[in-house]
Amino acid sequence: VREIYKKDGIGYNKIIETFGKEFVNETEADRKKIGKLVFNNPQELDKLNKAILPLIINWIKEIKKNNDEAIVELAIYFNYIDKFEDLFDKIVLIKGKKEIEDKKVIEKDWDNKQNPIIDPINQDYIEIINNDSIQKLEENAQYFIDTFLSKNK
Repeated sequence: VREIYKKDGIGYNKIIETFGKEFVNETEADRKKIGKLVFNNPQELDKLNKAILPLIINWIKEIKKNNDEAIVELAIYFNYIDKFEDLFDKIVLIKGKKEIEDKKVIEKDWDNKQNPIIDPINQDYIEIINNDSIQKLEENAQYFIDTFLSKNK
C-alpha cells in the first residue's frame, strides 16, 4: 500500500488535497507527520479514512483484476475488516511479543499509545510470530508463501 503514497501517486496527491503540501516531502507522503496528526485527533483520522480507504480498496481490486496471485501488505486490515474482508483470500497476521509491539506503538510518538490490533480477531487468519530479526521474519514469510502457493496450484 505504501506504493500509493509515493510522489505523484494517487495517495500522495490525495494527501496534498486533504491536508496540504506540508504533509508530503519530495519523494512521498510524510506518514510520520500524518500519523501524529490523525492518531491524536479522531476528526482528522476520519478525514484521512474517507480520503484514502476508497483509493486503497480500488488499488487492491485493480491488483486482483490484473494478477492471478498477489501478496498485499496492508497494516490497517484488522482496523477496517468490514471494508477489506471480501478482497482477500488469505490473511496473514505478523505478531511479536506484546512488549515489542507496544514499544513500536510508543515509538510512533502518538498521544494514543494503544496497539491498534484488537484481540481476539473474529476472522480466520494465519499468524507468523516475529520475535527475532527481520531476516527470520522474511524466512518465515517466504515459507508461508511457498506453502500457500504450492497448496493452491
